[in-house]
Amino acid sequence: MNLTNYFGDILAKQIGKSEMACRGLLRFAIQDKFGEFRNNIEYNDLIEIFNIQLKSRLEKIKVNELDQTIQVLLGDLRKNQSLITIASI
Repeated sequence: MNLTNYFGDILAKQIGKSEMACRGLLRFAIQDKFGEFRNNIEYNDLIEIFNIQLKSRLEKIKVNELDQTIQVLLGDLRKNQSLITIASI
């Protein structure tokens, strides 16, 4: 499972931007946390990335209903925790 594609598509639906742009936002948020882009990201790191790095980037582009958008991502992350954990191995 490509987490950037998966969550980028969810983010795109939430904020009304293209999938490619949202995937890029996620890639940059991951890079903000680790100093480089990584494909394999642990569950707890994803929570932090959504709450801090991605939220900061979304604030900069003035996304409406920012907290709701983050909650949708976190909700899907929790719902699919076992799949995401396996994908990061």
